[in-house]
Amino acid sequence: MKNLSFFILVFFLSFLSPAFAAYDNLYLVGNATEAGWDPDAAIPMEKQEPGIFTWTGTLSDYSIDEGRFKFLVSNKWEPSITCRIDIAGHLLVESGKEYDLYERATANDGFDNAFQVPVTGVYTIRVDLNTMKMVCTGGDVIARENWEYVRPEIGADGEGHVFPGVCVPFGMVKLGADCGDRTNNSGWGRGGNIQGFSHLHVSGTGGGPKYGNILFQPMTGDLNLSDYSSARSNERFGLGLYEVSLSKYNVGVRLTASAKAGFHEYTFPEGTDSKIIIDLGSFLQSHEKQMLVGSEVKIVSDTEVEGYSRVRGGWNEGGAYTVYFYAQFDTPATEVGTWKGNKVYSGKLSQTDAFCA
Repeated sequence: MKNLSFFILVFFLSFLSPAFAAYDNLYLVGNATEAGWDPDAAIPMEKQEPGIFTWTGTLSDYSIDEGRFKFLVSNKWEPSITCRIDIAGHLLVESGKEYDLYERATANDGFDNAFQVPVTGVYTIRVDLNTMKMVCTGGDVIARENWEYVRPEIGADGEGHVFPGVCVPFGMVKLGADCGDRTNNSGWGRGGNIQGFSHLHVSGTGGGPKYGNILFQPMTGDLNLSDYSSARSNERFGLGLYEVSLSKYNVGVRLTASAKAGFHEYTFPEGTDSKIIIDLGSFLQSHEKQMLVGSEVKIVSDTEVEGYSRVRGGWNEGGAYTVYFYAQFDTPATEVGTWKGNKVYSGKLSQTDAFCA
């Protein structure tokens, strides 16, 4: 009986002792850092001894696009090490104070959380995976440029209808996310999935919405044309920059724009079946209905697609208008095709659609 009790005691001690020091690497990631939320760009921390890592550099504070950071053990999201695992919300750190760390074996699971610092500056972070503790010590505060105070999302909630996507003054392109049931005037809404990213929007208008034309959506895995939307995380608004992670596909998205062009950067998980769909029949909806008149797409090459979408109606109940586009990709497609309704035409290089006059 004594031997059995001794065995049980050793078992529990072994179970409770930390095993995290086995990690040979630790990386810093988050929009408070230069890496952003791209795990491939995550910043390596310096290993001081088994289980102990340090890093010194600039962190942006939480008032700039809600700047946040957490830790990865490799250049991928799973597992990650963060401040909480069972509740949502971020943790604002005090310089020199010790904080507990938790390993998240899977994705956010609906509990989005990370660390934040109170002011933009140079910090030293020390992580001890043997005790699962972190200390972040503040250094010199860095003065911000005026543009860093710009918050494009102010006024986007509620009835403000402000467009929080990317554009330039007097530009033709307003590129941003279309969310939920596509009834928001600006396309974007805090609730609901992201349906994709379209190129024309209004900002600050009343009445029903208009535009939301030429929608792109990156994805991985099986193609479900009846619902290709995705939940989101790590959403960030900046001057001329919009970032978000599509949770369903584990794809990172970064958008910017010039006067007449939208620029998309998609970061796909390594080794996955990655796709980009272009939906010319998508547009914003309301009681002042927009209706598709017709559309056409042509796959010019494995890196070029062109076409148009013709729509009428919307908040001014106006006549038909046509939006033409030409898209160029930096990575050649290995397979192309078109789709109409829910039917895919693999290898077909053009498709025409028409609904009403």
